[in-house]
Amino acid sequence: MDITTRPTLQQFLADTKQGPYVSLYLSWPDNTPVEELRIRFKNMMKHVKAVMGETYPKTDFAPYAAELEPYEQDPMFWQACETNGIGVLTNGAQTYVTPMYENVDEVAMVTELPQILPLVLDEATATDFDILALNADSIKLYHNRGHQVKAVTLPDDAPQTLTGTLGTEIRGGELNSVPQGGGHVTYHGHNDKSAEKASDQRRFYQAVDQYLVAHYSNPNKMPLVLMGLAENVAVFREISKNHHLLPKLAVMKSPATLDFVELDDLLAPIRETLRDRRRQRFAAIIEKARSNDSYTEELTTIVTAALRGQLAMLFVQAGARIHARLDGEQIEHESKVAQHANLLNTLADIVLGRGGQVVVLPEEQLPAKVGAIMRYA
Repeated sequence: MDITTRPTLQQFLADTKQGPYVSLYLSWPDNTPVEELRIRFKNMMKHVKAVMGETYPKTDFAPYAAELEPYEQDPMFWQACETNGIGVLTNGAQTYVTPMYENVDEVAMVTELPQILPLVLDEATATDFDILALNADSIKLYHNRGHQVKAVTLPDDAPQTLTGTLGTEIRGGELNSVPQGGGHVTYHGHNDKSAEKASDQRRFYQAVDQYLVAHYSNPNKMPLVLMGLAENVAVFREISKNHHLLPKLAVMKSPATLDFVELDDLLAPIRETLRDRRRQRFAAIIEKARSNDSYTEELTTIVTAALRGQLAMLFVQAGARIHARLDGEQIEHESKVAQHANLLNTLADIVLGRGGQVVVLPEEQLPAKVGAIMRYA
């Protein structure tokens, strides 16, 4: 089974109007045996089949099984998963499958609407950025997603080495001789040669900068982090015109002999800093909304405003659940469907469907289970 052939989340949510939905989320530590993953997934399928029989007794589970079983039965699907887990959403007719880049709590639910909060949380905690590894005469490009880093294979026309980029225009190679006439030859001194090498490096870095801006940073809108010796990082910062280059974050370490394990460890502080910056930004947004009376944590107010398309942003506490469903604009707690549901997820579906934004924050930043900013104060 190939994840890339399945619909995007936006397509899935737009095309699937009829539930109930089965939502499965599964994560695992590194080197978990494939057979163990398949057994866990199969047990999750058994659980949702039982829940569907209890909460939606008139719904046939066979179409859901037909959508899910090919994943459980295909060992290659699990072997190909290079992330920390997967998320699977299906209504028995269409299925959305996505890799999960951060650890996720195991979820196996049957609900009126698909459980998308784990996806929102994955997006909130994952960090996407490019890493430019600088040597004086060569570069490499990496991409970080979540807490995984992979090398980017640059095309042949990319400026990857100083000699390959400058060619015959290199000035700082072997000592240059200058004929003076009468058989006399003058050689550049070391100071001249050092200056020419520095000029070559700057011209090489300028070519790299221009290429990355045109082919990666601007098209992908991806932050760029530098890695290299302090002197090389300083030179690149001085010449760079890349607005996506992060000004105060860098890995001051020569990339010449790094392996992926060392690189991953060195990037951990960068990831956490970017997460902190994101949380601080949303904390400032909430405080500003409080000051102009456009923020509320009153659940009934949030429900009404969400249904009327009046919410600009919905904030949900990570891991929080409210066992309830909506009956019109009323919150219903008692039915079996309600007891298996999470009202916070329903609100997230509604807000996204009406053009709002959903943000998942840790409990220390959002003590209430839910909060919202109105479109108008």
